[in-house]
Amino acid sequence: MICQECRDNGQKSVVRAHKSGVEWPNSYGDSFYDEEGHPHDHNPNTYVFGHICSNGHVWSTEMRMECGRCGHAWRDEITS
Repeated sequence: MICQECRDNGQKSVVRAHKSGVEWPNSYGDSFYDEEGHPHDHNPNTYVFGHICSNGHVWSTEMRMECGRCGHAWRDEITS
């Protein structure tokens, strides 16, 4: 990972984790076994990863998990 602000300014920096967490709209999600007995995990939670570079720039990235079985992704259902 590269700090975009440093990159834009022609600087170099080291990036470290900073204040990461999870937004829990529903900690259980929708985990189930389908008709063929395969496990599915439709997780609606947003994982927020904070970053800070050695020049003091701070930013975050968000990630939502896809179901490993069917590829269902909650990000496709966000409307706001």
